[in-house]
Amino acid sequence: MVPQLLGSDAGPPPDLTSSAAEQLRWLADRLAPESDVTGVVAEIERRFDVYKAHLRLISGFVPPAVNVDTVVIGAQESEDNAADWARALPGDVRSVRVRGDHYSFLDSPGVQEVAAALRSMSPSNEVSLAAGG
Repeated sequence: MVPQLLGSDAGPPPDLTSSAAEQLRWLADRLAPESDVTGVVAEIERRFDVYKAHLRLISGFVPPAVNVDTVVIGAQESEDNAADWARALPGDVRSVRVRGDHYSFLDSPGVQEVAAALRSMSPSNEVSLAAGG
């Protein structure tokens, strides 16, 4: 997936049996200006450390049960997992598929479709992120 996101000139990725360090160096070589590969490697490692810290923080968290209607918004080019959510949630579950893939559907025009889907779920047709709103 990463080589496709980097473009056709990214070259073939390292073999999956390559070490994590080799794979990281391959990625950094394609993301960094030639003078800052070390800085890019350090930034990727820092972000991965944050990811691991978040994973430790939420592991074991069990959200309280809620009975609400749900809209599952997904990209047309990604797997539709609304049926899985429908089995897990007690309320009505509606699926909305928007243009794009997992990474691009929050760009235009998909993001407008996401906003429209959220507005349609709100009783007042306005989505409020304010507490109590």
